[in-house]
Amino acid sequence: ASSALGLIFILSIRPVIRRVYEWFLNSHLLLAAMALLAIWRHLPAKASAAKFLKMGIFQWAIMSAVHWGLFARRNFVFGRPFATAVVTPLSNEGAAYATQVLQVDIAVPRPWRVRAGQHVFLSIPGLGLFTGLRGHPFVIAWWDRDRSGLTISLLVTSKNGFTRELSRNANKTFRAFIDGPFGVPHDFGAYGTVIMIATGVGHEDAVRPWIVKPWMDKILTQDTGMVSLHVPESGKQDEELGTHSKIKVTSNPPDIEGLLRKEIGGGRRGDIIVSLCADNAIADRARTQVQTHMDKGVRLVELDFQPSSFRTAAKDTRGMEFSCRG
Repeated sequence: ASSALGLIFILSIRPVIRRVYEWFLNSHLLLAAMALLAIWRHLPAKASAAKFLKMGIFQWAIMSAVHWGLFARRNFVFGRPFATAVVTPLSNEGAAYATQVLQVDIAVPRPWRVRAGQHVFLSIPGLGLFTGLRGHPFVIAWWDRDRSGLTISLLVTSKNGFTRELSRNANKTFRAFIDGPFGVPHDFGAYGTVIMIATGVGHEDAVRPWIVKPWMDKILTQDTGMVSLHVPESGKQDEELGTHSKIKVTSNPPDIEGLLRKEIGGGRRGDIIVSLCADNAIADRARTQVQTHMDKGVRLVELDFQPSSFRTAAKDTRGMEFSCRG
């Protein structure tokens, strides 16, 4: 039992998880089962500890049954096909797998009311037994609903394991399974000013097809919001995207403190909500600034799904910072 728990601890270290994510998930379940079996064999049948162990196993069994029941309800609908996932590359054709960004469109067999900020776990068995069967979390970037049903879209950065297999099988259609959705939705309509701060997916050339969609242009034309994309790249000139001059791309680092002081301190419209979906470096700066104004009708929320922060914890973050206010 001690050896199994020790291996679970070692495999739970963030650098290890990033390199062997699929192996971590599969080995975690196997090692946990081995630890429970070893503890069971070493406990007297009538001991109090054995009773608590049985209670824990019973609760786990109930939760697992409910979870898999919801999973089956989401993915298996009588008379309808399984979910299908179409993988489309968004990066330049010459980009390496390590930096490629993909758009994954999933036709869902049983639609639901999607809320902004929700995420799902995606499984694609066609990518391999150990890689594709295990669910991987992705935020729902946008969604479309028509007479044929619901289609959700994910933005994926190709790295290792599952995402690398996705990039190798771009422009293909796969049978997929969805676990979810997860995440607590937040009501932004009750606030006069909304500030969204996030570290985004991939490179600028991957974000362009999304950020300048016709419906995004229409929304920004009708709204007073501004979108600022910060892509640290030396020698790159600032530019504007869209037909409304409200999406600006700059190579300058984001001034999180200045943005929040400006929006909270002057010219505000009603209460303010600040939404965070960012790495530790950006999120810490935003939290520090917001905490000094919590008594002024300012609310801070953090999405349930947060981007990885292992390589972006330094102050000079090299990722893409995305802020939107409106």
